[in-house]
Amino acid sequence: MTRARRAAGHAALGAERDEVREPGFWAKDAPAVPACPRIETDLRVDVAIIGGGFTGLACGYYLRRHAPGLRVAVVEAHRPGSGASSRNSGLFGAYYAGWRRHMLIDAELARRFRDLGRRGYDRLMAFLAEEAIDCDVLPGDTLLLADAGQASALRAQGEGWRALGVAAEWLDGAALAEQIRTEFYAGACGLRTRWRLHPGKLMSGLAAAALRAGVPIYERSPVVDVDSTRPARLTTRRGTVTADRVVLATNAYTPRLGFGRGSVIPVHHAVLLSRPLDEAEVAAYGLAAWPARLEVGVRTHTMRLSKDGRVTMRETLGYAARNSSVWPDLDNAYEQSRAAYIVRYPWVRGLAIEDRWHCISAHTENGHVVFGPLGADHIFASVGYNGSGVVAGHYHGYLLARHLAGDTPDDYRFLCDLPRPRPLRTERERRAYIEQGVGV
Repeated sequence: MTRARRAAGHAALGAERDEVREPGFWAKDAPAVPACPRIETDLRVDVAIIGGGFTGLACGYYLRRHAPGLRVAVVEAHRPGSGASSRNSGLFGAYYAGWRRHMLIDAELARRFRDLGRRGYDRLMAFLAEEAIDCDVLPGDTLLLADAGQASALRAQGEGWRALGVAAEWLDGAALAEQIRTEFYAGACGLRTRWRLHPGKLMSGLAAAALRAGVPIYERSPVVDVDSTRPARLTTRRGTVTADRVVLATNAYTPRLGFGRGSVIPVHHAVLLSRPLDEAEVAAYGLAAWPARLEVGVRTHTMRLSKDGRVTMRETLGYAARNSSVWPDLDNAYEQSRAAYIVRYPWVRGLAIEDRWHCISAHTENGHVVFGPLGADHIFASVGYNGSGVVAGHYHGYLLARHLAGDTPDDYRFLCDLPRPRPLRTERERRAYIEQGVGV
């Protein structure tokens, strides 16, 4: 089994000094996350969690619940939740990205993924109820959209979903065009068991819950080096953190720390947000029936309707050299993204854009999350969500916390036993992966 680990003698590139994270609409529209201290000295803890997004904060939160005696620190490079956790499309369900590949070749494994997704979904919904977090959860009937070359494979997957008891319907031709007000796509698989939420409100609620539970969160403290000897030592710009165990909850930023290079591929996105639509416009554009739409593959376009009638449009831009978290010339990227949506949905031409932001997701060659120990038994990770991190990010934080507390769940073992993704070791391989995609 291939293990993603930091290469011996290979210095980490570390967090990028020129990365700027201006908040997007979701973060600005949510309750503010309280200011947290920076690391200004040397700390000694039992568990250091790098990354203050969905996974990292969930892990800290559940460690306080299941092992309150452990000394924990969450170390975030910017503000808590300022990465993909507050920049994603907010689509979720009882679903794992990797299971689509198994539906037609390994029914038993597909059933295990289905059940894993349901338990993750139940854990997230229970957390929202327990902490009284209102993050605008709404039904998110979703269309997976395919071009002519992808349609047959997607239709077969729809049959696989139905065999697993998941409601799925096939649309094509005039029926599809009438429902979504465009003739751009050859076919679509409709899923009625998805949901939408407000990522910023989920993120701020999670941060508030973690702080109430007593989780120390350090912001604006980018880790520039990880010494993975025992105990591990994290170096930030103003101090160090020495820890018996380390959790990498860094998703697309993981390769910059020297772990998972080639196994975890950062993928950049441009996101546009429209003005609020009125009810007549929502109906005219077919968004009432299908408020969430995702193209299959890697280089995709995603559209969703928010609670207040805004349309979010996210385009995949590609891979930036040396696993960079910075995308060059974003202004041009935003204009190209808008043009791509006008081609798909001509009504977008007259739609005013009120906000725009940049996002990075993390993908893997085989669609599986890199999860569990990374070679050594004191360095752990949950990274590479393949664009489906709302449920998995929260649930994996929970599973890691349970394991670190000495009570290892069966789902933790299941995820650890999955084949690790094949590393794409060269820049050419990584670019080709994004350009060519992974099919459906």
